[in-house]
Amino acid sequence: QQDISDSVFSIVTPDPLSQDVDMLQCLVGTVRDSSIVSFLRNPGTYPYTVDSIRITGPSASMFTMVSGFPPFEVPAGTEKPVEFRFQPTSIGTKVAQVLIYVNGEIIRQNLRGEGIAPQLSVVNSIIDFGKIIVGTQKDTLRALTIKNIGTVPLLITSTYHAGPNATDFSTRSGGGSFTLAPNTSAELDLRFSATKQFRTSGRLLFDYN
Repeated sequence: QQDISDSVFSIVTPDPLSQDVDMLQCLVGTVRDSSIVSFLRNPGTYPYTVDSIRITGPSASMFTMVSGFPPFEVPAGTEKPVEFRFQPTSIGTKVAQVLIYVNGEIIRQNLRGEGIAPQLSVVNSIIDFGKIIVGTQKDTLRALTIKNIGTVPLLITSTYHAGPNATDFSTRSGGGSFTLAPNTSAELDLRFSATKQFRTSGRLLFDYN
């Protein structure tokens, strides 16, 4: 008698998933970084290996990877973050492709971002109150701060002071929320109240639409 047992087997392939990336709007000449937490996902039951990631396409030079460089393994049921950088050099929509090499295959995802023209410029990067006696105050009236260099009115949603010293400096008038017409500058009345004997500085910040 002879008995031949049946061998049952199956070939299981990994299940890599990814997604397109939209870097949204970014001022021309500046940088926007975005970490895509679930850029690579593995919903399957077996790990897969990412051998390399390459950016190509018409605007590839404006997109780079910041972190999450391959090679690396994506275990089953996990996800892998990858951080991208967008640095537009001109106005308009920029597109590129991300080529992800996984186990000898290529996954293609789209990269997108929009370069927009700067709308604000800083008129005075430093407003110097000079030297004053501790316990006294000094005001700077109608200090030129920012200018609308765009072609449409700009809504300043808030004006506030920040560190390193956010308490000794204050805005007496002209701050808060206001609309800045094209080619005009914001003039603020500012105050410095000296509380200690040392050199100090703070920042004047504007939030806008």
